[in-house]
Amino acid sequence: RREQAVWGLTLVIRVFTPVLASAATFATYVLVSESHILTASVTFTILMLFNMLKFPINQAGQLLSKAALGIQAMQRISQFMDRDEQDPDTVDVSSDSSEDKDGAVLEVKNGTFFVGTADSESNESSFTD
Repeated sequence: RREQAVWGLTLVIRVFTPVLASAATFATYVLVSESHILTASVTFTILMLFNMLKFPINQAGQLLSKAALGIQAMQRISQFMDRDEQDPDTVDVSSDSSEDKDGAVLEVKNGTFFVGTADSESNESSFTD
């Protein structure tokens, strides 16, 4: 329900912002000086300029959204890259790429896996051989 309200408010803002900006521009133009008269040529010129600016302004919101996603992705990658290295004694990397005699490509013995943070005990799954 709240998401729909936010979506509706965003839609109203996107629709009415150009209209209000045009009205404010026309009002400012007329009220600044008594010699300014709102003629058809001035009105259509201003409307054309606003229409030309509409696309870049709408794209600016999408650009900010994509930039925020990019920053978040970089933070996640940085957090992953800053993690401690594996203990070389606990991981055995075989030099040959052939399968084991049992047909296993990956074997886990006495492994503990976590979903989320390592501090949370409720998300822990242990496998023993």
